[in-house]
Amino acid sequence: MSAIDPSAIDTTQPPAVAPTTAGVRGVFTAIAAQFTIAKTEITALQALMEDPIMGGTPIPGTAGANAAGAQLDISAATGLKCVIATEGPIRVRFGLTPVSDVAYHLILPAGTSEPFVVGAAITQLSAWGEGGAWNFNLVPVE
Repeated sequence: MSAIDPSAIDTTQPPAVAPTTAGVRGVFTAIAAQFTIAKTEITALQALMEDPIMGGTPIPGTAGANAAGAQLDISAATGLKCVIATEGPIRVRFGLTPVSDVAYHLILPAGTSEPFVVGAAITQLSAWGEGGAWNFNLVPVE
């Protein structure tokens, strides 16, 4: 919940007719205080969005070359925040049903995905390599 409170700004100051220096200064001071609160909140949010710390044990897999790779046991990552780091573009499907070119949950380019949480009941995943059999890792993050 944000602590920004626009009601702290006196909208009656400065008066339209014959504004006073004190009235203008008071409004600017109130606005500056709200910017300070906003800066603190934005800084805290940015800290939450920093690069994940790859602290968990990677679960390695290989996506099939334009086909489904083997089902990978990811039960060690169930319920955890994770990323997928891949050598090439892949499609990922969570669960017991193998991935296909039309049935998947994620499409990932080469590189590292955004963090996501592996569902509580998810224990398997399979991957489809676009244009090749790409190695990948599912990595729990802190």
